[in-house]
Formats: sequence, structure tokens, C-alpha cells
Amino acid sequence: MQHERFKSIIIALAMLLGATALHAQPPGSYVAPLRDAASRSAHRFHFGVEYLGSAVWMKPDGLNGLGKSIGINNFKGPIYLNGFAGVFRYDGMLPCMMLTGGYHFGSLSRTARTTFNGTPVLRTATFSMGSAVGEIDIAAAESVNLSFLPGLAIGHDWYRFEMLQEPNRGDSLGDVINDEWLLLDPEVKTGRYVQFTARGFAIQPMANLEVHTYDAPMFKARIGVGYRCVVSKPEWRSSSGVVVADIPDIRTQGPVLTAGVALGLFFQ
Repeated sequence: MQHERFKSIIIALAMLLGATALHAQPPGSYVAPLRDAASRSAHRFHFGVEYLGSAVWMKPDGLNGLGKSIGINNFKGPIYLNGFAGVFRYDGMLPCMMLTGGYHFGSLSRTARTTFNGTPVLRTATFSMGSAVGEIDIAAAESVNLSFLPGLAIGHDWYRFEMLQEPNRGDSLGDVINDEWLLLDPEVKTGRYVQFTARGFAIQPMANLEVHTYDAPMFKARIGVGYRCVVSKPEWRSSSGVVVADIPDIRTQGPVLTAGVALGLFFQ
């Protein structure tokens, strides 16, 4: 489902990029682009809020190594992140530089059906991550409607890996409450839950293509590619706060594809 949603976003943004490029106009002032103007009569000013979707092709070996302990080792494919960011650019203050900062969140989940003490159970392993990110982009080349923006993003990550076992049968409401809600009750033999958390630090070089137009000064779109690098190995802790030393190496690094749409004031 996440994969299909992300593909739809990419297709929609590609259509928007193409449609916007058809409206290319010569540079001019904020209010009206003068067709005979040789250069802009005012600095670029961008201020708005951006939806940003990302796909990170991280290696699944660490996730599969940890999930294997409960019989789940079929993690694969990218993790999809969704979030919002603030965008600011003013060439009169920071020439050719754009600042972006926001928060993104996503998860991967896999399940397996088996038996535990003769009872059918459903086991679920879920990896989640959130990242507070700041990005600095430099306008290396741009026209009135297109900007090529290489940049560097720096992120502070939060990771969580959860393993859940619950009954997989048709029961009465009372039995479901007892077995699934009171998972930590020592008398419950079927329900199981464990959680590991960690933090990390990541850097992400990016190459972005941004489209904007005088026809829509409150809208712009971008698409970018890059590579996400995790600087150090995360330190994992159990839900009780105890450091767990032998967890497989789980790093959210790999090629990145991003796509975003921003609303605000974008004067060219």
C-alpha cells in the first residue's frame, strides 16, 4: 500500500513538473514578468510549507536478523517516509541559498502466522523511524522556471523496533481484551510484546530539481535524488531502558528518492 501511494505521488509530481514547465516566461518583477526584461528587478523570496515524501533503499539484513528471532525475516524494499517542512529563501540575505527544515516519519511491518503452545498466533515485527531534518541547498543553476539545487541534509533520527505476538483466532470480546490488551500480565501465556529504541545521526547529500512559475506564485514542486549515510552505529535499548549489545546492525542508509509540493509565497 505504501509503495503504491508513493508511486502515485511520483507520477502526479512528474505531471505537475511537465505542466509547469510549459508555462515558462521571461524574468521580470514580482507582480508581472516583463517579456523584454534581461534580469529580475527584485530578489527571489520563498516562504512556505512543503509536503515531502521519501523512499530510502536501506539494506534489510539487520532487520531480518532481529526479526528472525520470532520467525520473521522477509523484510525487503525501501522504507517510505512522509512529513512536512518549512522552506525559506531570500537572495537579498542569503544569495542563491535555500533553507529547509522539517520532520518525517515512516515504518516497515511484516507478519507471520504460527502456533504457540498449541494456540494459533499472529506475530508482527515493525520497524519505525522518525527524523528531524535540516537541509541547505545552493542554486547552482537556474532559470525563471527551473532551479538545480544540490544540497546537504542533516538529520537526527529516532528508531523503534517492535515485536508483537497475539492470538490469531475468533474469540469473544472478553478473551481478546484479556489476551491482547493485558499483554504484560504474567498470567497471560499467549500475548507477547517487546520494544527496542535507538537514536542516530545521518547526513544526506542531495541533488534537487525544482519547478516554479509566475503563473502560480503560491506553488512549487521538486524532485530529488541522493544518498543517506548514518554516521555511527545506533545504541539500542529495551523498553525498560537496558542497553542491548548484540542487536544486528540496523542502519537506515542507502539511495534516496524524494518528491515534494510546497505552498506559500514564491516570488521569482
